[in-house]
Amino acid sequence: MGLPTFDFFLKKETPCELLARGDGHGSFILVAYGQAQPPRDRVRLHNQAVADIHYVVSISEIVPGFEELPLPLPNTEVGLHSVTDALGSYVLWPRALVRLSDEVSGKADRKGKKACSPQEGRRDEVEKENVFMAKCPLITEIEVVQGLSSLCFWLHECASDVDDEAIIEIQLSHHQFHYFEDTSTFISKVDIKEFLCGEELNVSMIQTFMRLLYKSLIASSEPMFGWLCPSIVRDDSCLRNKREVKEYLNASLKACSRLGYKIILLPYIEMYAS
Repeated sequence: MGLPTFDFFLKKETPCELLARGDGHGSFILVAYGQAQPPRDRVRLHNQAVADIHYVVSISEIVPGFEELPLPLPNTEVGLHSVTDALGSYVLWPRALVRLSDEVSGKADRKGKKACSPQEGRRDEVEKENVFMAKCPLITEIEVVQGLSSLCFWLHECASDVDDEAIIEIQLSHHQFHYFEDTSTFISKVDIKEFLCGEELNVSMIQTFMRLLYKSLIASSEPMFGWLCPSIVRDDSCLRNKREVKEYLNASLKACSRLGYKIILLPYIEMYAS
């Protein structure tokens, strides 16, 4: 199962779901529907600064019961305090609380129909509860999400759309890492979350990065980079399988030399470092 496509850099007005924090830790509530606007030259909206961590959104429909919910960024200067005040207008909404869903986007593509009309947008409570579960952000700490770089935020949005129990398989070429045959590494949502939160860098994430870098550089006319697998030469593997690791290093380094590689990339992971 691969990651879904997510266009962080909006090129056109895009249907969206607007969320707010729920009562429980890590819970989010769908409060409104609208349209996220692509970045423009303007740096202010209603005299408010438009930061990278916000989308400019127009609100087209409010979920019943949330009409008087305070806006995440109210603007007293123009009288925008609640979600109802912003109906039909443009406001700032934290990107971490904006969901660009395929379901809503599909409705927007139908000629002559709005992204989510009041009639189409009504869902019973059970359906809404299912939507909340499916679209819960990977990281629930808004401050952490807002501190992510644009590319890390893209990764966060992709991972948020993956099923919680899903395991993502990444193919690893034997040509790159000098295996006897092609193999795979596997990434979970937990691995991605730990990476984005700065808690842990799993070896599978490093292998995936190396794989992407390899594919990016392989088009080069002159071979320059050799690659050794960080999973094979990690310190715990060296302690348990000294002979196998030594054989792998000897064979791989000879292959890199034979192929004319000038630089060899080998991330080394210390699991048992004191």
